[in-house]
Amino acid sequence: MVDILLTDPQKRRLSEWRYRSQGRTLTDVVFGPLWDVLVRLVPATVAPNVLTLAGLLCVLPRGIDGRHARATRNDSPLGELFDYACANLGGIFLALTLAYVAGVTQTSTLWYMSQAFGLAYLLWHLRGLATGTLHWGFTTGPGEALFAIIAFVATRAIVGVDAVAAAWSHAVDAVLVPSINAVAHWAATVDISVAVGATKVAYVEAARLRALELLQDTDALLEAVAFGVYVVLVVSVAVYAVLAIPSERSATRNGMLLCLLYGALMPSLHSWLNASLFIEPGDVSLHAIIFDGAMLSVLTTDVVVAKMAGRDLHPWVVVFFMVGSFDHFVCGALAGAYFVLIFWEVCEATHLPMFTTVINVYVDGVYDLMHYGHLRVLRAALSFGSHLIVGVVGDASVNQYKHRTPVMSLDERVSAVRASGLATRVIPDSPCFGLSEEFILENHIHLVVHSVEYETEDDIYYRVPRAMGITRVLPRTEGISTSELIRRIRTRDDL
Repeated sequence: MVDILLTDPQKRRLSEWRYRSQGRTLTDVVFGPLWDVLVRLVPATVAPNVLTLAGLLCVLPRGIDGRHARATRNDSPLGELFDYACANLGGIFLALTLAYVAGVTQTSTLWYMSQAFGLAYLLWHLRGLATGTLHWGFTTGPGEALFAIIAFVATRAIVGVDAVAAAWSHAVDAVLVPSINAVAHWAATVDISVAVGATKVAYVEAARLRALELLQDTDALLEAVAFGVYVVLVVSVAVYAVLAIPSERSATRNGMLLCLLYGALMPSLHSWLNASLFIEPGDVSLHAIIFDGAMLSVLTTDVVVAKMAGRDLHPWVVVFFMVGSFDHFVCGALAGAYFVLIFWEVCEATHLPMFTTVINVYVDGVYDLMHYGHLRVLRAALSFGSHLIVGVVGDASVNQYKHRTPVMSLDERVSAVRASGLATRVIPDSPCFGLSEEFILENHIHLVVHSVEYETEDDIYYRVPRAMGITRVLPRTEGISTSELIRRIRTRDDL
């Protein structure tokens, strides 16, 4: 067992996490029918995480991975976290693609753009951490941003570079230049004291000339815009961390601010010491942009883990930011190590493979005075699939069904089943008098197994799963039973 980023209680809470969101987006409305058609073409043997990974190269798998997971009952906290991590890392290359298509080649602008994408995603998940629920705006979801970029790329491909440049020049001459001149004229004529009037006019004129100069220098203008968006997002994340994260998560708030200090302000301070407002173009390489974006993805991913596992931001993430700020390759190595460790631990916590599907088999019982007969039943049930979910019936239901109270308490019986090492998950106080379809779907059950005496037409206990066509019959096994053990104990004279 690996327990570096998650403790055992945190792993248990993460494994019990259920996805929660509010709102419906424009892309759901427009492309939902298409996704519903495509998802039916995907074989059930394809793992949802494979589609998520393929979504880094093509948008179609990205649109159906969640639907496929729910259709095959393979949706899980592991899949949700992997989906967020891939979307976050993919944002780096999405920003670079958008920049190159727009004709941006200055690496400092590329750095600001990639960081802006990551910060926007971080801000979105910070809200999820504070409320416990992801909120989707109708036109402000990740899908809307993705398709807006696709629309821009398509427009660029259809009309060409010259048409875009001509449209920009026309907008500058017809709208922006007159607007700047009008604002400058208004600012220069505002009534203020005579003492500062001349100085103010000089500043206004200098600002006007600088603005007009930026309009003619496309690279400088794009860098200024990217830098402005970057600063706004850094401030927004910092303010949201201070105001919205609850006081009981003060370690998360403080860790977030330290990560922003090392990841965002340190590069700006470095450039300021070099007498430049912006990062010097020669100081940023492509691998530095990718590695810095990956480190920001680590922060966002750990915010998601903190929400799902009920813990604070891990202190190692802050250490990673501190160490990674001195060398970009170290930054990339630490980011890679984090993702390997966190998904290793989440796979252990959820008992799920990363890139293969699972078949969850459900079996229920009392499991009082658990003995080798119970173990034989659990092993036989597990042979029908890859993962075993065991329902342990509650004390009141046992008393109603068997007309006696179990010798062991519910907690003791649940612990005994877990100690067998055969159950992937144990459901305490499971239904005794019939399984509902809601229970089956909620617990991602693919098959329900039962003993041969329940294979009758008038059986009420497994009527619903039988109608769904997911029941399997366990062969009768002779051997010891709990009732036999109780009888032996009662008839022993030496006890």
